[in-house]
Amino acid sequence: MRLEVAREELSGGAVVLTVKRPLRSVYVLGSLPLGIHVEPEGREGLLNVFAQMLLMGTREKSETEIIDEIEGMGSSASFSARYECLLFTIRSTAARFRETVTKVFSYAAEAAFLEEELERLRGRVLTHLSELEQDPRFVAGREFRRLLFPGGHPYSRVLTGSKEGVSKITRDDLLELKELMTGRGAIAVVVGGVEPEDAVGALEEALEGLGSESPPQPQAPEVSRPASRVYREVRIPGRVQAVVVLGSLAVPRLHPDYQKLLVANDILGSFGLMGRLGRRVRAEAGLAYYVFSRVDALRLAGFWRVMGGFNPAKVEEAVSMILEELAGMAEKGVSERELEDSKRHLVGSMEVMMESPAGIAQLLLEVELYGLGLDYLERFREEVEGVRPEDVREVAEKYLRPEGYVEVVARP
Repeated sequence: MRLEVAREELSGGAVVLTVKRPLRSVYVLGSLPLGIHVEPEGREGLLNVFAQMLLMGTREKSETEIIDEIEGMGSSASFSARYECLLFTIRSTAARFRETVTKVFSYAAEAAFLEEELERLRGRVLTHLSELEQDPRFVAGREFRRLLFPGGHPYSRVLTGSKEGVSKITRDDLLELKELMTGRGAIAVVVGGVEPEDAVGALEEALEGLGSESPPQPQAPEVSRPASRVYREVRIPGRVQAVVVLGSLAVPRLHPDYQKLLVANDILGSFGLMGRLGRRVRAEAGLAYYVFSRVDALRLAGFWRVMGGFNPAKVEEAVSMILEELAGMAEKGVSERELEDSKRHLVGSMEVMMESPAGIAQLLLEVELYGLGLDYLERFREEVEGVRPEDVREVAEKYLRPEGYVEVVARP
């Protein structure tokens, strides 16, 4: 799994990674060092609102004029909030690449956050949050984060925020956040029909308007695994199914156990028809509409979780079966066949990602964001193929054993 990647550090502290492809289009995926940790207490959702307003108008141009100009070049652009960063995505033709990125960041740097635009967006976000309150998956996931992470931890929040937080956001909050936006620490991955030197020149010019001050560093209180089961039930009238989210703390992205845990999770609830969980709980027992597991590993902390949709009358039976599967993996490990199937799945999934510009950009952004090194794409295969059955059992014993965990049930 080799990629010819040109990596360049800019004078302002940003990094540009370019992969040239014989295409007439260019795909850009990047990040600005502005994560959810910058949100003040009581302003949950500020980063999400800020991201959406970056292209909603300057003092001279309205949102409609900006969109018309960008789309008129055959391009598109967006900013979105993430836990670790502010994400940006830009698509353009190769011929209009430089013009597109320059204009996008010029408009973002000059964003005015006008009161009327803020109120218009606030209304949309509050409506969306009201709709999410009726979504069992969202509610269960939100409560899971609140119970797993202590108050004040950035990962205890959801990116969309809360009604209370969004209602309190002011234009001054947005302008203060804009002062923290900087090109130092920014990452841009450029894939498509553009030469590396042209990509570097365009991004250097585009990011100049953001300045080069040092970005705010993420901080968070210590987190520890629950000593025992922590349970919460939330009622959502009028829904047909119940949603369960069950999980606990695991490892941050750079922990040496991460790759082993990735394999363990793949066998547990991802590979094929959602792994062991999908086979037993859904296919054989018929207790789930869906069930899967995943590992979320970020810079400050990581966690694993099982999520499933069930008949409300079958929740307890399904959860009991899930706990049995977790305990079984910790006690008995996995078979050689399961392990080999999972390795092929994980390596094959990365190879498939590398066939598209968006997939390449996503992989390289993660590599740069976490400092994994450009040889990571080659090491990934070696590290995954080097995982042994005893490694899977060891990480399952450490992290997946169902002793100290959070369980949230959102039911009618």
